[in-house]
Amino acid sequence: MTPNQIPENQGPSNPAFFSRLQAMHIFGNLMRILLVYSLYHYLSQSRASVELFIFSCLAPSSILLLHFQKPWKGMPLSNTQVALSVINGGITALYFILWGKGLNSCGPFRLNYRVVFELNKRTSYHFTFAERKWNVVAFILYSLTNYKSKAYCSRAILAEYSVAILGVLSADLYEIQTEKFVGVEEEVFGVKDMIVPVMAGILSALTTMIARRVSLKNQLKSRLHAITIASATCLLFPVALWDMAIGSTSVEFSFSAWVFSSFSIFGIILIFYVDSLAEESFIHSNISNQNKLQFIREEKLLSKLSTWGIGGPCKYFVQVFDQHQLASAIRYCNEEGMKYIVIGKGSNCLFDDLGFDGCVILNRIEFLERIEPGLYKVGSGYPFNRLGVQSVKEGFTGLEFAGGIPGTVGGAAYMNAGANGQETGDVVECVEMITKEGEYRVMERSELSFGYRISPFQGMKDLAAITCVTFRLKCSNSARKMQQEYLKRRKLTQPVGERNAGSVFRNPPGFSAAQLIDRAELKGFKVGGAMISNKHANFFQNCGGATSKDMLELIGLAKEKVREQFGVELKQEILYIHP
Repeated sequence: MTPNQIPENQGPSNPAFFSRLQAMHIFGNLMRILLVYSLYHYLSQSRASVELFIFSCLAPSSILLLHFQKPWKGMPLSNTQVALSVINGGITALYFILWGKGLNSCGPFRLNYRVVFELNKRTSYHFTFAERKWNVVAFILYSLTNYKSKAYCSRAILAEYSVAILGVLSADLYEIQTEKFVGVEEEVFGVKDMIVPVMAGILSALTTMIARRVSLKNQLKSRLHAITIASATCLLFPVALWDMAIGSTSVEFSFSAWVFSSFSIFGIILIFYVDSLAEESFIHSNISNQNKLQFIREEKLLSKLSTWGIGGPCKYFVQVFDQHQLASAIRYCNEEGMKYIVIGKGSNCLFDDLGFDGCVILNRIEFLERIEPGLYKVGSGYPFNRLGVQSVKEGFTGLEFAGGIPGTVGGAAYMNAGANGQETGDVVECVEMITKEGEYRVMERSELSFGYRISPFQGMKDLAAITCVTFRLKCSNSARKMQQEYLKRRKLTQPVGERNAGSVFRNPPGFSAAQLIDRAELKGFKVGGAMISNKHANFFQNCGGATSKDMLELIGLAKEKVREQFGVELKQEILYIHP
């Protein structure tokens, strides 16, 4: 194999995008500063219980989030996602308590040695003037933990610096006016007084890291966030009860309507969507600029990409037209921890009704290059049946069977497609591919070993996608006549024109899968909208309205009946793609 490193894409940034991103952050940070002032003023005047106040704000917020997000619906959440979100809820509850305690005791800003407390999981800053070491340390800690990738450039950081400094200056004016007209004395705080707010900042960064680790990878951020806030509310409930019964001298619910509503609606709910919108905007802009790729989000139905006509929506969809675009799309998905699949005609795939919670890359690498007579270098997205017809027209044998297979060259090589005694692997000269590490590889004929519906690519764990295949064919005067006979026989024995995915099962050694299913008297058997073809028992059709559940039940039934009656285990040839 010959590896070649894929060159990195160094495309220019989009100034208009960064302007929008800065505007989002400036708006969010200014609202946080206003919220902090309001809450501090209320807590200092009313002496209300911090735990009780935060719980009272979290309760309606969690109800609203659960109502609108409905985490129990849609694509199923894994146990790991739910467990980490619940744990994150506990950390969030502790963060809120420490944040409120620190705010109540230290105040939002104090000249030269105070911290800025910002209520948000992603942008919690802790600094006032640069000369104060605790402020600098806190901001460095936040920056290191919270900017985990290239998602926020220097311009965005500078914008947030300016907002924070604006908050500091406004705070100093506030304190000066307070001291001037009210007579509040300046109080000195030491290292111990800073432990609570610094710990709150660390916990805030930790919640951010956990949320990104769980949600960005699976693009289910809003639903998981609802679980996190609901968990924080549940964990704060006994703390609030204890504080009412033991720790607090007053249990009056004299909450300020403005502070209560702003903390609940903006501080907990809207600010999440403001930051989420900025982050999603960056992701969409970044991936759309990768070699001028056009990504579509949550709109493409996989049923439109499958010969079965079954499948729900995918999170992201993109078409690639050359190997550099394919490499760029794969590289980005790997960098962001996003699941992805590369498909061609979808003639060998069963997509789940819930869709695919990742990026679907449609291979449109469709070039055909004639290196010499009988030697074809073909893009992996090139229609396999078109190649079969074209090669036969030019007088070459080896791919007569391909004229009736509605797939792509890459898929045919990967599955070692075949029919009528011919196989793809018989005429493959070499294969070029891309690995998950971002390398090009070329496998020559001497390195390739094919079997019945088996290729060396199926066992390659580092394979990302095949980019092109070179075929070596021989001259033949009878190839055209042979192909016409194949196509005529195919029309008589297979449900041509019906929604199907070709052969569902591989032929067991010494048997025909179609004959076994036929002998089990399953021809014409239906489950919902899925039916076993009356023409060919190894072809399963979508008769209208079939779901992935219908097709899976029908496949399972066929396997069970054949096993019971003949003791033969059928192996699926189709690939099941699920969230």
